[in-house]
Amino acid sequence: MNVSPTPPRPSIRNRSPLFRFVLLTLIGLCILFVASYSSRLQRLGAVMDDIAHWEQEIAQAERRNAELEAELAAADSPDSLAAIARGDLGLAVPGDTVIIVVETTPAPATVAPAAVEETREAEATPSSVQTSEPVWKLWLAIFAEGE
Repeated sequence: MNVSPTPPRPSIRNRSPLFRFVLLTLIGLCILFVASYSSRLQRLGAVMDDIAHWEQEIAQAERRNAELEAELAAADSPDSLAAIARGDLGLAVPGDTVIIVVETTPAPATVAPAAVEETREAEATPSSVQTSEPVWKLWLAIFAEGE
């Protein structure tokens, strides 16, 4: 058995400059690929966050839409229309008994006799007298008394 010895492989230092150039170019391309891929992953994450946000917005809008549709359906019912007509518009259906509540001012408290006398004196003054005459005639009468 004659085995011929294989020639020793040259070390990296002894390899040709073309091999070194190709190796460095491949390493540079790998680094460039990793950098661009990581930036695309970051953009993908941001887009996924936006998608989740808008899905929540859509879900909220759909819930609100369902609430408004239920409210609209309730407002279109005859009972609801009758309640609105009675409560907000003050209308009545034939056969209803209408009760009107009138607010009154409270009765005055007991007044001392001195206060009653002052009130009578104030009522006796000409300025508080109610007449159908124009105001200018009243003024003329006041100034004519002084002469």
